Amino acid sequence: QLLVHFPLDLLSFTSTSSHHRNAMYQLNQELYGHEGQVRAVTVREDGTIASGSWDNTARIWQINPESGVFGQTHMLARHSGWVVRIADIPVGSPVLPEGGLVTASYDNNLIVWSNNNISEPFKILSAHEKPVCSVSLTQDRSGILSASWDASAKLWKNFEVKTHFFGHSNAVW
Repeated sequence: QLLVHFPLDLLSFTSTSSHHRNAMYQLNQELYGHEGQVRAVTVREDGTIASGSWDNTARIWQINPESGVFGQTHMLARHSGWVVRIADIPVGSPVLPEGGLVTASYDNNLIVWSNNNISEPFKILSAHEKPVCSVSLTQDRSGILSASWDASAKLWKNFEVKTHFFGHSNAVW
């Protein structure tokens, strides 16, 4: 179950204005589909929602403009472990110009999903020795950063590890 909250005035929840930071929120709707705990959620640049779960899937939800109700449009089911983090790749990003998603999982992998064929993995990135617990894009959107229970972080460029960050004694979140 994924709960979606919107400001009472239904203004964009991506805004940084002081009005929105102080807005009252109410439950807008509940999204059903995952069969395990939802551990990751992101609002994508196009307004869809992506969620990741302990059911080993990520799902994409889109709002129906006529009814105002979100419905599941895609189930991304290629991980063999819990999906615990998701990063949106906006259209026009150097890392993947058509845009997409990156999911991080307890199967030790990242999967890059392209908007051109979101239901099939575009790339599977494997270099961590333990569960991947964090993923994000670099500030310039040209690379992917990942962190793992293997006490390392990695910078991926062109879908290959460019830099290994070692030195932590425990998991990197």
